[in-house]
Amino acid sequence: MLILFLAVVLADEHGSLASLHERLVEAGRGDEQHWAHGRDVKSLQNSTTKLVGKSAYRPPRWELIVVFLQLQLPPEHLPLILGVAAGLYRHAYDLPGPPPDYTGPFYLPEWARHTRTTPEMISDDLQKRLAPPVQEPAGEPAAPEIPADLDVTELVADLRRYRQLLPFVLRGIRELDLEVGRQRERADYAEIALQLQQQQFVEFHQLKHDYRELQRQHEKLQNLYAKHLMRELPGSSRASVQQVIDDQLSVTNRVPVPRPVWEFTESDGKGGELAEDASSAS
Repeated sequence: MLILFLAVVLADEHGSLASLHERLVEAGRGDEQHWAHGRDVKSLQNSTTKLVGKSAYRPPRWELIVVFLQLQLPPEHLPLILGVAAGLYRHAYDLPGPPPDYTGPFYLPEWARHTRTTPEMISDDLQKRLAPPVQEPAGEPAAPEIPADLDVTELVADLRRYRQLLPFVLRGIRELDLEVGRQRERADYAEIALQLQQQQFVEFHQLKHDYRELQRQHEKLQNLYAKHLMRELPGSSRASVQQVIDDQLSVTNRVPVPRPVWEFTESDGKGGELAEDASSAS
């Protein structure tokens, strides 16, 4: 668990350890006591691969973990990441307390208790922990203003376009996720296979982000159009207005919208039942 955690948090935006190697070389210059002193990038690549790569068989020493994290992480993220690393280190070596010379808080995350842990589980957990707290609104959110020059025809066309795009984006995400799974099964310890898997991991999360942004735009336009209809049809309920919208858009929306792959519940780490009805994505 600790080795996989370090591989996730130490990787740069391209999914590699290249930036860590460069920072280690820079830190080792002029410091004869530094672990990386007198070593070049190629030498460090061979060493770090044995410590946090797929060929690693045991985690690095705690003092090396601290050096790696201090070089690679922004200062505001370091306390939390060190706390998780300390908990995993204690668990890995079955220590009675925290690692040597570490006095901060430490804890074992929930994903570390699973029999199978994936990089996605670790990334999602860290994103939640590192995200700034959400400020609750003081009252009801203000309704969006309807522009005076609102073009209803264009609005309906935009809604139809978004509804047509959503299934294709989701299909691309699902196909890419299946391909990532196939690559994981076939990948050996070769560097080329590892780089391909990491690139697909980045593309998968980018597609997921694009889909959610597309979904937000769709909901915004639909709410705006619903408000327009309620103004044009006084006394109508929201349910009846929604039915009108669905009837108008169904002319070009014959393809059912599938569920996003990340909304599957994972009982055994391999996927499971859908979390909610597939129609809620539209």
